[in-house]
Amino acid sequence: MLRDLRISSAQDAALAALMAAFEETIRDLHDERLPRRVKQCIAAQFNLLEAMLSRHPNILAYNADMENRIPQGRRANTFGAMCDKAGVWPHNKVREAAKAIYGFASDYPGIRHGGNPASQLREVDLRDLLSISVILTGLSPYLSPSMDPEKIYLD
Repeated sequence: MLRDLRISSAQDAALAALMAAFEETIRDLHDERLPRRVKQCIAAQFNLLEAMLSRHPNILAYNADMENRIPQGRRANTFGAMCDKAGVWPHNKVREAAKAIYGFASDYPGIRHGGNPASQLREVDLRDLLSISVILTGLSPYLSPSMDPEKIYLD
């Protein structure tokens, strides 16, 4: 599925740059397996997926509709808001799971923001990177219509 994520992101220069940044953070782990590097990997993958979702046709249509309203409506421009408007989820719990993992990345100190130090139960390590990366990669067919689930499954 990572190969298909790479192929899907290659169709857009900005997504390709974010994919390259994510892959670079993974390569950087070979030098140092520090929590800071793990956080950088998680943040880079989230940046990629958030950008993919922002280009989803349903999000583009929703945001165009909001811009054309008088008065203008509120655009979906965060991962959580875009999840709410994407209309791609088979069940509300799947959408909420995507938003919850985003909440982790936003709340955990040093991943997407300063976070909330009181919420940190322990320092992140490679098992967190592997688990979260698998979860995020698993969400990517929802976020990018250019990823073909049939092709991914059959490959």
